[in-house]
Amino acid sequence: MNMSPAWRCGPDGRLLVLGYYALFDGQAVPDLVRLNSDGSLDPTFDVGDRPERSGRSGGGAAGRQSARGGRFHTFNGSASPFIVRLNADGSLDPTFDANPDYPSFSTVFDIALQPDGKILAVGSFDTFDGLSRKDIVRLNSNGTVDATFDPGTSTDGDLGTGYSARIHASLVQPDGRILIGANTLPFDGTARNGIARLNADGTLDTAFDPGTGTDSPVRAVGLRTDGTVVIGGGFTTVNSTAKSGIARLLGTGAIDPLFDPGTGIDPTYIFDGIHSLLAQSDGHVIAGGFFTTYNGYGRNGLVRISSDGSTDASFLPSGTGFNNANYAVALQPDNRLIVGGGFSSYNGVGRNRIARVNADGSLDPSFDPGTGFNGYYVESLSLLPDGKILAGGEFTMYNGVAAPHSRPLEAMPALT
Repeated sequence: MNMSPAWRCGPDGRLLVLGYYALFDGQAVPDLVRLNSDGSLDPTFDVGDRPERSGRSGGGAAGRQSARGGRFHTFNGSASPFIVRLNADGSLDPTFDANPDYPSFSTVFDIALQPDGKILAVGSFDTFDGLSRKDIVRLNSNGTVDATFDPGTSTDGDLGTGYSARIHASLVQPDGRILIGANTLPFDGTARNGIARLNADGTLDTAFDPGTGTDSPVRAVGLRTDGTVVIGGGFTTVNSTAKSGIARLLGTGAIDPLFDPGTGIDPTYIFDGIHSLLAQSDGHVIAGGFFTTYNGYGRNGLVRISSDGSTDASFLPSGTGFNNANYAVALQPDNRLIVGGGFSSYNGVGRNRIARVNADGSLDPSFDPGTGFNGYYVESLSLLPDGKILAGGEFTMYNGVAAPHSRPLEAMPALT
């Protein structure tokens, strides 16, 4: 299953976290939880029985609802394969009735919510509700397939070994066009290895041409205010040019020559590399993932990159960073970062799977998750308007309290 995360922030400051864990701070909390702003479990969010498998999420409109996708067949005892929508209290929203086709469906890796309420879901699947929708589908607000969005054959083919095609990341631009990060495959018959841009109707935007693209999957996509696109993953080249793990593209798809990451990151395996990107308004980029250096600087799992591609040495000037993978990063309004992954410490301080980092890269001790999550990974986070955080994953405990796979934790530490 894909390990690249998606953090979704809502207007109330609460955070949705999806991943693979069974405990958080000693409490049973499988799959999906909501935390208060101080890291405590929010008991008012209760999704009931765990889904069969964990998934990915998209922030709910105005913090009222959250869409959730992944590899599961039931949710709280109801048949809800692969994608559901939850109310603010964690209950299943019965007005959302999506019908993915099992067993042609594998999983949903990422969900993007459009301003008009429509839902873009990407992952690894062939059809949706009887319609051909290879790895990408757009749903109306009630869960039905939006027939006006037709990606054609989409990511046709496989990787040559029977391993299915897949789209890992999606981002809806302000103009309605859609960026996708994927495996090295064509899109609707046209070569678009790793990165592509679609028109609002799902057709390929041929004005965005990355040439030969990347030599391995793009797992994270970020859009800067100037229209340039930042891509991240475990790749080593972009359009036959050496770019280790990260590159910036112009609006045409060409490599931006003003962004030079030097030696970039040091992934040693195809699933290593950059898994999350945040393009900040000041031109900097926050990158999280599974790496130990960036352009010669020791940066375990988290780096702040200047607008020219160089390492921002003022961020984490000392310290060891994370001791394992960082799969998700969310930016608070005060520029502090919520980070989730498979780590158990940051700068030598215990932080199991989730932590908050100050704007300078130091650990924020006011955000205390206690013993944090047991299990494997935090994959996705959504910050809600009231400061609470929704967390999801494959876990059974949080801070000593039983919380079945999708139970809420109280919003993480309130913003101060």
